Amino acid sequence: MKPWSAWVRAAQFLLAAPLAAFLASGSTAMTSRDASPILLQTERHAGYVELTLEGRPGHGERYVYTVEVTGKSRSRNSASYVAGAKPHVLGRTRFPDEVPWRVTFTIADGAGRILHKETVAG
Repeated sequence: MKPWSAWVRAAQFLLAAPLAAFLASGSTAMTSRDASPILLQTERHAGYVELTLEGRPGHGERYVYTVEVTGKSRSRNSASYVAGAKPHVLGRTRFPDEVPWRVTFTIADGAGRILHKETVAG
């Protein structure tokens, strides 16, 4: 037996159980939301909905994002974000929780290519 074979078997043993559990759960390693440079958080409160945009860390990349809220009224906001070393809140807004409403959130890179798009409805 080679001296390193015990280490290989130990590594296989330690990795096998978590890998099997992960595969059995049906989870994916990364979703588009996980990889998104800007996270949209939507929270419903008594009578209103609060949107929070959080910029994730990066290395100076520039992103352009648009948030559009439609329903009984309409609001649209576009801005750009340069990813820094630490995450931080880019913006927060509220609107009345009067159904139906829809939030459309789009992120593009500096060249205008769409990187992420999501819709939240209530």
